Amino acid sequence: MRCSSCGAAFDDPDVQALGGDSAVAGSPPLEEAGALRASRFLGFSLDGAADGTASRRLAAVGCALLAVGFLAPLTVDHAHLVPVWKLLDGGPAAALLFPLVAIAAAVAVALLPLPGRARSAALVAFGLAGIATLSFHGRYSGGPWAALTPFLFTMPLAGAAIAFRLWAPLSRAARVAVIGAAVLVVVSLFLPVPGAERLVPVEMQWFGLVPQGTRSIFAEFSGIDSNAPLFLVLFVATWLPLVLVAVAAALAWPATRGVWDTRGKLLRAVGWLVVLYLPFAYLVFAFHQLGMENAGYVQIGEWVASYANVVKTTMVARAKLAALGAGYSLWVAIGGLAILARRERSARSD
Repeated sequence: MRCSSCGAAFDDPDVQALGGDSAVAGSPPLEEAGALRASRFLGFSLDGAADGTASRRLAAVGCALLAVGFLAPLTVDHAHLVPVWKLLDGGPAAALLFPLVAIAAAVAVALLPLPGRARSAALVAFGLAGIATLSFHGRYSGGPWAALTPFLFTMPLAGAAIAFRLWAPLSRAARVAVIGAAVLVVVSLFLPVPGAERLVPVEMQWFGLVPQGTRSIFAEFSGIDSNAPLFLVLFVATWLPLVLVAVAAALAWPATRGVWDTRGKLLRAVGWLVVLYLPFAYLVFAFHQLGMENAGYVQIGEWVASYANVVKTTMVARAKLAALGAGYSLWVAIGGLAILARRERSARSD
């Protein structure tokens, strides 16, 4: 248990000697106003996430986000919004209905008398499976990340590693986990993806030349030849994840000196952005079109629609993916801490 402001470990004898009775966890109660409280990340107690006691609340938060995402509509012709259940005939039904399946499974896991860590592990599995379904929504949202890429999984996994480092700042394993996750993010950004043109939002074809064929995410977005003001969306898709994991690795790797985790506060802020990268990116893809001018009508595959309708429908559909991505990412990152912390707790008990 650590102080959320300075990172001091309450169970360290030096901290207890400095703070007297007030530094001992439980005296005064942690819930009292003005008392030091356990370190938190994304609104969850790190101790609760590490031992699985926060898994029921994590399941509830994720289910709420998935419910919002499932109820939000999608588009087929880019002129009208339709609910998910009208797309099941001929569409990827399993992927479209997965949020409902995940909600039902998470509720069952939360109600069953399972160990906390087992419950968290199940949420991680549901989250990873859910992230795998996001690409299948691309044809109904104007195509960002419509081709499945390992990159979608690596950012939430990096968030779990950062949570591990925040929970155990003196652990070498936690620091190595952050470095390893950062490497995975970098590698996934440069892995070739077949049909890479499906990684970019569909509107990019109207603002410039989009490279075709097998390319990495970084090469695909960087290779767009356009005079349109696309700096924000291109930065978010390429350099932002690299910057985030590089900063996280730089903050996480140096061992803490004494009992104070002086870099933990900044690392926690970076961790927020890493965990919530997917929903943030989907929202950037949704709103970057505002203010752009184009021809009155545009063609997307076999469909022709007014550009105003394309903007409206894709914005709503991508906001839907942001809600789904947020729920799945939280399950992976916060639930993943229980898996990573299990070995560390065993070492501590020895």
